[in-house]
Amino acid sequence: MSTIALPFLRLAVGLLAMLSGFSVASAQSPSPAQPPERTAEIRARNELRVCIWPDYFAISYRNPRSSALEGIDIDLAHALAARLSVRLRFVETNFATFIDRIEAGQCDIAMMAVGITAARAQRVDFSDPYLSSPIYAVT
Repeated sequence: MSTIALPFLRLAVGLLAMLSGFSVASAQSPSPAQPPERTAEIRARNELRVCIWPDYFAISYRNPRSSALEGIDIDLAHALAARLSVRLRFVETNFATFIDRIEAGQCDIAMMAVGITAARAQRVDFSDPYLSSPIYAVT
């Protein structure tokens, strides 16, 4: 696991707050707060389930040569699980279904550079952004 720079540690604090039931979404995009017992559930099962999309290079990526998961969100997921003192399990998903998986309890959190949109913010809470990009895909 690579060293995580100080600014990225703020993300872990935001994620912990979110898992503890504190809303960290902006006031402009109201979203439902996570139940306060979410962290207790994670600790009771001794496992943090993180939704990832393993085709996102440098974010959450499965290296085709080694099959190892790599990227900033992979490193942050390891740090969050360590902070919670629980095992880490990655759940492979995609951008079309990750919210359904969170709502169904298959994942506790998505860590795959999920963009904040109004539609998504109606269903899940977001941490403070830790990445930004001026690049947009249009199809």
